[in-house]
Amino acid sequence: DAQGYDALHLAAHCGAPMLTHYLLASGIDVNTRDAAGRTPLMWAAYQANSLDTLEALCWNGGDALAVDDSGFTALHWAV
Repeated sequence: DAQGYDALHLAAHCGAPMLTHYLLASGIDVNTRDAAGRTPLMWAAYQANSLDTLEALCWNGGDALAVDDSGFTALHWAV
């Protein structure tokens, strides 16, 4: 969409672990970026509504050290 979200960003934002697993198994890039440089892991950390979603992203190569356009990592978004 206009904000650069893909299906994995939305699954992470909504805390949908089953959809997250499905998308990752389908080969979607776990570290895809939206228009602000945020990854699905950053959105999952920010929402903090599903540990299962966070774990799925981390176990499948989500980069916890990735930095968005504002200079924030997933840890910044989690607190």
